Amino acid sequence: MEVKLYHHIYTSSGGYKTVYSTKNLPSDILDRLERYSTLVYPRVGGIPFFAIFPISEDKICYSKAFRGGVDHVGRPKACVHNIVLDSCPRSENNTPFL
Repeated sequence: MEVKLYHHIYTSSGGYKTVYSTKNLPSDILDRLERYSTLVYPRVGGIPFFAIFPISEDKICYSKAFRGGVDHVGRPKACVHNIVLDSCPRSENNTPFL
């Protein structure tokens, strides 16, 4: 069985932006993750926030948003780490594995 994982990390290090994403992350998924992270980022409090949701027809996103230190003037920083995986992994004989 093969499951592909894609990572996307969004934070304020050097401005609000994506600081890392897996090379082969499809551009439409990347756009959706950036829009989602932009909405979640300002709402991150002291307790980490977790979410699981479909990001496309065949992919699911597991998201964790959490505080991560302070910037140079003392404002709290946060991080949104998204992990995308196939919602229906395939086995070697190409049949659904559930």
